[in-house]
Amino acid sequence: MSVSATIPVPRMLTFEAAADILSCHVATIRRIVNAGRLSVVHTTPGSVRISTAELVKYIDANTRIAPPAATPKRGRGRPRKAAIAA
Repeated sequence: MSVSATIPVPRMLTFEAAADILSCHVATIRRIVNAGRLSVVHTTPGSVRISTAELVKYIDANTRIAPPAATPKRGRGRPRKAAIAA
């Protein structure tokens, strides 16, 4: 018998939880929301939450994959002693 452990993920996140996931400040989350790039849900008067699904969409849309770094070309052999002494 195998037991698989899963970590429960809430369906609605506070701004603080979203900031922890994105490794940013809460003010950054507020700027993203105010810019309209991340939608929120008003749960009760004065209470705002971010849907986990919306945060995943935001992460997918804003993740940049850097191209592989170019390998530097190596010179041929040692530099000439005359060039070093000059």
